[in-house]
Amino acid sequence: MKRTLVLLVVLLVTFGVADGRQPPDQQVGARWALAGITWYQRTLSSRLPVFGVSCRFVPTCSRYAHAVIGEHGLWRGTGLTLGRLARCGPWRPDGTMDPPPHRDTEGE
Repeated sequence: MKRTLVLLVVLLVTFGVADGRQPPDQQVGARWALAGITWYQRTLSSRLPVFGVSCRFVPTCSRYAHAVIGEHGLWRGTGLTLGRLARCGPWRPDGTMDPPPHRDTEGE
């Protein structure tokens, strides 16, 4: 069991590194992440207001995640998304206009 788990982790890390070297539009991991985000947006996200949950940020975190993963790839996009989630939590009293960064304007 332990060997199997170690082998699975090694394979996933190797795949992740190899996949991360591809352009964002060719990354298998990025495509899977985008499909998962799209599924969330079409199913769960539309049901959250029934439970009193609504987003006060523009764009919503799922739209932000979809944009940055699509443009920057899985690894960089996930990092940007986690940073956004840290900024948009309930501990912030105000909303934010936080557009996704583009590759050509990141250095500015």
